[in-house]
Amino acid sequence: MTTEQYRTVRARMNTGEHYVDYGEGLEQLEAERVAGKELAYDFNHSRPGQVAERERILHELFGTIGERVWIEPPLSVSYGSHVHLGDDV
Repeated sequence: MTTEQYRTVRARMNTGEHYVDYGEGLEQLEAERVAGKELAYDFNHSRPGQVAERERILHELFGTIGERVWIEPPLSVSYGSHVHLGDDV
């Protein structure tokens, strides 16, 4: 995928338009999606007492995360990096 193709797909994603993020030439987007799903998998398979590990995963997964954020599994995302959470969520 050229840089311009990547930007075009990203722009469509960001504006809520229909897009395809898999197939020939879209390996970078596929890799980003798989990485997000891998982190969601890790979060969903963590033990309830692993509070610090869950917090670490959420900080890696989401674009931004505020203070006192609590999410219970199961969590489902495609990328996660476009999710921005404020405080007390």
